[in-house]
Amino acid sequence: MEKDFDKQPIYVLVWKLGLPAMAAQFFNVLYNIVDRMFVGNIPGIGDLALAGIGVSAPALTAISAFAYMIGIGGASLMSISMGKKDRRMAQKAMNNALVMLIAVSMAVTVICLLFRKQFLYMLGCSDTMYPYAEGYFTIYVLGTVCSLVGIGMNQFILAQGYAREGMISVTMGAVINIILDPVMISGFDMGVRGAAIATVIAQTCTMVYVLWFLFKKSSKKPEEFIYIGFGGYDFSVEKRIVGIGIMSFLITILDNFIIVLLNVSLRKYGGDALGDRYLACGAVVQSFMVIVFGPAQGITTGCGTLFGYHYGAGHYKKVMQVFKNVLILCGVYMGVMTLFAQLIPEVFAGWFVQGEENIALASLFIRKYTIGLLGVAVQYAFVDGLTAMGKVKLALPLSLFRKMIYIACVLILPICFSLENIFFAGTIYDREFVELVNRYGLKGTFNLNSGVFDTHYFLTFDGVEIDFSRIDETEVKDLYAGHEVAVHTVTHPSLTDVSANIAAYEIINDRAKLEELTGELVRGFAYPYGTYNKEAEAVLRACGIEHARTVWSRHTFDLPEDFLEWHPTCHQNDPELMKLAKTFCENQENKATLFYVWGHSYEFAVHNNWEMIEEFFKYIVQYKDEISMLTNIEIVDYVKAFKGQLRSTDGKQVYNPSATDIWFEKDGETYCIHGGEKLCLE
Repeated sequence: MEKDFDKQPIYVLVWKLGLPAMAAQFFNVLYNIVDRMFVGNIPGIGDLALAGIGVSAPALTAISAFAYMIGIGGASLMSISMGKKDRRMAQKAMNNALVMLIAVSMAVTVICLLFRKQFLYMLGCSDTMYPYAEGYFTIYVLGTVCSLVGIGMNQFILAQGYAREGMISVTMGAVINIILDPVMISGFDMGVRGAAIATVIAQTCTMVYVLWFLFKKSSKKPEEFIYIGFGGYDFSVEKRIVGIGIMSFLITILDNFIIVLLNVSLRKYGGDALGDRYLACGAVVQSFMVIVFGPAQGITTGCGTLFGYHYGAGHYKKVMQVFKNVLILCGVYMGVMTLFAQLIPEVFAGWFVQGEENIALASLFIRKYTIGLLGVAVQYAFVDGLTAMGKVKLALPLSLFRKMIYIACVLILPICFSLENIFFAGTIYDREFVELVNRYGLKGTFNLNSGVFDTHYFLTFDGVEIDFSRIDETEVKDLYAGHEVAVHTVTHPSLTDVSANIAAYEIINDRAKLEELTGELVRGFAYPYGTYNKEAEAVLRACGIEHARTVWSRHTFDLPEDFLEWHPTCHQNDPELMKLAKTFCENQENKATLFYVWGHSYEFAVHNNWEMIEEFFKYIVQYKDEISMLTNIEIVDYVKAFKGQLRSTDGKQVYNPSATDIWFEKDGETYCIHGGEKLCLE
């Protein structure tokens, strides 16, 4: 490959080495996403298991930083030495790197196992989460030797120009992991531990392939390839490896610190009302940035050997050509990802979060976070190029400059500017919507977050600035008179992401505040983000909640089997809205049916389609003599009353013990039994 470096055009070598490395990192990123999807869907414990992996992630990433420090440092030293035609030093770089990786792996394994509990709790683990975090962390750490040796020594395959083989090693591990995940997690019912075992097995396969390739001599010419050998161990060489590779180590550690700092800032300045939601959407942004940065780093890592080789050989014009071509390749990739982020971020956001509100907020964050991606392409080309040439003293300030600016912005901007307070339910647009509902004699159920009344802010949505201010609590009683006011929690957390006691606190306090404001008994609920599980339903029952709406439109008119899993018919912006309305009104069956429309008043302002909902209202009221217009709780009370009627053994006496009038048909006649009355049928 040394001859290729000297003879082939630089642009050919950049594409030949950069694209396979980029593809390898893409597959590696894809594996991480799929891996978390499998874990997150473990029945019953998916959320906790995923949180356990999440809380372990900074520590596990820090462990991998050692592999990149030694691998990139040693491979860069090898490339420089190959450029100088100093094969002896190149050989020593590889030999010493292998020993360093094994030694560091063993030390890290012992330390992490001894202090795993302290590490996990320091990273934010809770008592409930600990069994899952500890199970995953322990098994993963036991595979540290395989992980570090596989990652680190793969750099020496790339450094000698074998980009395709380097890609195979990474891709093979990713594919094996994806295959083993469902087998271990579900097939063998090993849960989160199964995910860790699958990862360790995949890492072991990668390590075996890498070492096999670096040891096997039959397929490569000795004069063109440097194999792993034994001997030549030299502390001065190891010191040089660390000196070059420390850049990669510090960047990885600092990136982890930035993520932690960002989360702390979102929590602090978002407060109880916004913190959880911002953290969730921030996690989506971080996942997107992994897809952006991973392949880009693959390009610069794959081409690192060109920087080192030509710098060592004194081919400085070729070094500049490498910079130019790497910059172009990174720039094209970053440009494509920027277009994706600015035009269709909803596609990616929808993979991770549910509900129109969350997708909109996560998409907004992605758009803002990715405005400067083209600038990052410049940094990657220069910083990674300088690192590959051993010029750490020049590379480090360039990298730290961007990160220091970022850290300063994270610390300062929230003080100077308000965070985007995007809680949509109970916005000022409820005033116009309620007036419209009242005008047509209809009824509605309004779910409110009591913790964010009287907040004022604007949001730019699809290029249109919208006032998303919230109503004042003094308006609640009069504004929603004649309608049902229901719980939506104080601060809008997903009930599946918080403990039972926090969920109960959110529900009870919201209910108490709404009852204080309305003077009415509040018994309804709507799931924040539409997320729920059996544990959440149990908390709702304990808090006195009798109905809870989801966001899963069913396009049916059936009454719910369980009022705590109340799936609506459709959303207010559903293209099938009018078609469903006509089907419901004009084709009435001889049974109880329900047409349930849900949505948010702010959406009419965003989409400027108030006339659409008014058209729907005009159509519905034509059938007001045939259709009852009810709130959610009125439907619940009626169904309970109907099911609670008592009959004599011969069916001729019917007693209604409830306070609600009920109707039924018998022999073609319609009967009404008032609350507390008995009816004799002849």
